[in-house]
Amino acid sequence: MNIDIQIDPKVLSELNIYLDTLKKKWDDQYPDKKSWFSLHKTYVLNSTIFLISVLDDLIVFVQSSIPRGADKKLAVMAVVSKIFDYIVVQAFPVWMTPFAAIIKEMIVGVVISQLVEFIVSKYKNGEWKTNSNLKIEVKN
Repeated sequence: MNIDIQIDPKVLSELNIYLDTLKKKWDDQYPDKKSWFSLHKTYVLNSTIFLISVLDDLIVFVQSSIPRGADKKLAVMAVVSKIFDYIVVQAFPVWMTPFAAIIKEMIVGVVISQLVEFIVSKYKNGEWKTNSNLKIEVKN
């Protein structure tokens, strides 16, 4: 299960090593709890937390490895796609496998993609918002 995108072979090799490192980290943190008939809520929660937590480190890693912008997001999404397949799709019960592509597209193609854009925009701006445009009235 290697990454297969058209970028510099050296960078591609680094991304595959990074992917293997993420797989090992997942396996070490969360021992196998797959089921043929159900997808445990704890497994879904742990996999979601894992994907989000490694995303920032992955973006920093890709930022330091790839000089061009378009290839950066492609590389991040390729790694996220593979790690999603490894930790989520492989854990789907048999009855969910026909929906794997749709679920993956929603989570990786929409949610994670937008999260990558959000994190990158925060890095580009150099800081997080210090206040919000949304005013909240506190009632005692």
